[in-house]
Amino acid sequence: MPTHLELIRFRAQGEAKQTPILLLHGAWHGAWCWLDAFAPTLAERGYHTFVMSLRGHGNSPGREQINSYRIADYVEDLHDIVIEVEAQTGQKPVVIGHSMGGFICQKYLEAHSLPGVVLLATIPREGFLPTLLRLLIRSPLTSLRVGLTRNSYFFVATPQAAREKFYSSDFPDDKLQKVWEPLQQESFRSTWEVALTGLPQPERVKAQNPDMPMLVLGGADDAIFYVPQIEGTARAYGTEAVIFPDMAHNMMLERGWESVLDRIADWLTDHAIT
Repeated sequence: MPTHLELIRFRAQGEAKQTPILLLHGAWHGAWCWLDAFAPTLAERGYHTFVMSLRGHGNSPGREQINSYRIADYVEDLHDIVIEVEAQTGQKPVVIGHSMGGFICQKYLEAHSLPGVVLLATIPREGFLPTLLRLLIRSPLTSLRVGLTRNSYFFVATPQAAREKFYSSDFPDDKLQKVWEPLQQESFRSTWEVALTGLPQPERVKAQNPDMPMLVLGGADDAIFYVPQIEGTARAYGTEAVIFPDMAHNMMLERGWESVLDRIADWLTDHAIT
């Protein structure tokens, strides 16, 4: 396992809440996707906020072996960082997992406990296969290139490709360039795992965490995971999804991200996670 995974701490401002928050990115991304908006705003609201990068992502080591990593490796990374956050704060964090990060959270919770979890535009419980099939149909040449080279970066290799997958059509061009540049290759092995094998087991999660609150959020204009998929995941965990209109996949960077954060903050308060 790579050592020294990227972990950035935003210290709570004002009167600090007791429970910290850990932000976990999705495929092709790293810690950077939380740094401009979500992380500092959560800290301003009194939460000790931690942002991590999985092995081979962001500024964590191991990118040269990216294609070899399994979901189990990413779950191990999350476990190690949860332990580190607890060591620094005395409390386990609430984890907010985006996309593949939400999938990793679901797998982690099959054997571990948390005070709460937020699944943000998560890979649904049925996995990535429906999305992968849509990519094959929409972009057959790109999909062929990805398959032949085992390099998933080609799915996001241009700003326009990133816009189509992650952002609304009116997402500002100058900001698009900024959030496209850090995108990177994702593990070919883990991509197939989330599509075909090792899917989350909601009954195991609920048995391990019978009283854990869960919030499931999605965007009405998400081109990666459609609303019925997000709603189905929420139902599997005994809750209801909250769907934001006019919002695409990268909810933490889209216009209106403040409303997403407000909903999370209200949920934390409603469940006395302070």
